[in-house]
Amino acid sequence: MSKIMFKRNIILLLAAALLLPGLASAQRIVYTGLDPILHIGAGQAQLFMQNEVRWAGGNADPNIAWSGLSALGTQLTAAGFSNVTEIPSANLAAANLSGFDVLYINTCCGQGDGPGLTAATANLLSFVSQGGNLIVAADVLDGSDSWTWVPGAAAIGHSGAGNIGNDTILITDPGHPILAGINEAGLANWGSTSHATFATPAAAGFSTLATDSVGTAVLIASEGAFLAATVPVPTLGGFALAALVAALAALGAWTLGIGRPKRQRDSFS
Repeated sequence: MSKIMFKRNIILLLAAALLLPGLASAQRIVYTGLDPILHIGAGQAQLFMQNEVRWAGGNADPNIAWSGLSALGTQLTAAGFSNVTEIPSANLAAANLSGFDVLYINTCCGQGDGPGLTAATANLLSFVSQGGNLIVAADVLDGSDSWTWVPGAAAIGHSGAGNIGNDTILITDPGHPILAGINEAGLANWGSTSHATFATPAAAGFSTLATDSVGTAVLIASEGAFLAATVPVPTLGGFALAALVAALAALGAWTLGIGRPKRQRDSFS
């Protein structure tokens, strides 16, 4: 093996070891103060719900796990999604979420989901850290509306408990797939369209897709690595770890001269 080829292979192995954990942590997350499920008959609520599920799930008919309002499962099925599985909030802490394309959580109105969601904090964080796709819609008057259980909650600046009612929505990223075919009139006047806001979404690696009338984010999305400070730094494992070990071993062998072609001495005879 030539010296140039050897160095190239070392670089490729190191790159694989360093990049693969990051790729494994990529995911799509949607956090929204809008609640299309409660207002499914208003404006473009159903189209909005369909768009966010298809974008976050990565295909037209993703395998969906849902938790919260019973109406959520009903409306997902009515919207044409065929793979819809309920996971009650009380079961989320121990649920295996790895087989789903997206998890959709939408709670509201005194259903008592708060304790189950709080207990599921670690499992939800693990889910997104390993690449899981997540949608969380506004929950109010339920004991879960503080969003303390939501991955990255401390960084996004969620408005906290209580209803922040605003019927004017301003689209700031009209080219995003979640807003395909949607206009501001279709998101307005749902009867308190927005129930929550996010003051600092960029701090958690989120982009703002829409704001309320005073310019505070009400719809945010993250694509790629989840940057919230609460997400642990990915650890090496599997092929990534093997690639790093192989690269270091090869580099050490080269340094010691093992397998390196010997230089021929010039002959002056």
